[in-house]
Amino acid sequence: MIRTLCLSVCLLATSIPASAATIGLYEAGFNIDGTVPSCLNDPLDSVPEPCAGFPSSIDTSDFSLTTGLGTITFSVTAKGAHQVVGYFDLEFLDSNNSYVNEYGQASGIPLPGQRWEIDEPGFIFGDIYTHVFAGAAALDNLDSIPGPPASSLDDVAMAHGWSFILGATDTATIAFVTSLSAPGSGFYTEQIDPVSGDRVFLQSSLAISPIPEPSTWLLMASGLVALRLWRKR
Repeated sequence: MIRTLCLSVCLLATSIPASAATIGLYEAGFNIDGTVPSCLNDPLDSVPEPCAGFPSSIDTSDFSLTTGLGTITFSVTAKGAHQVVGYFDLEFLDSNNSYVNEYGQASGIPLPGQRWEIDEPGFIFGDIYTHVFAGAAALDNLDSIPGPPASSLDDVAMAHGWSFILGATDTATIAFVTSLSAPGSGFYTEQIDPVSGDRVFLQSSLAISPIPEPSTWLLMASGLVALRLWRKR
């Protein structure tokens, strides 16, 4: 059974030199207010389904469905409370690697309304899959695969979520960024391969901007007309 979901977030990455790691996308998805278009595979599936893409409302023009690297953005405009989650299960594909020898790490301080989780995808012990489907508030802000010196190395999946409220004229733009370079600032999570030392980073962002009311647009247009008439005179 294939499950679907939607993820949201914003990432900017520029600092540590890019690694030579080979990365592949196993699955990714978003939960946008309970709507879940995605490239996700149920943990009970023995064979993963290829990712065919996301709805046109989710901008993946700067994101690779093969490597899982790049930027994904989308917008939310309805007035009221919203929850958005982005989920990524990436794999290091180097010949000397196994997906069960990885660990995760979080850096920085989450912003108000931001939640996160690093966990095993759900094949063995993880509950991140359940939390992603439940919404941003369900993400537990925990790294369940902390790695060295702990001994809980396993497959790693990462999720970021945002809870926010929009006014009648507000638009929220959410971005998720996956990169082989560490972000220069802000909160982010990372997936680490202890064999090669390779890392992949996930960062997300939320920007809320007001949209002028129709009456405001009319006033602006009237002002421009008056200005043109004044200049002609």
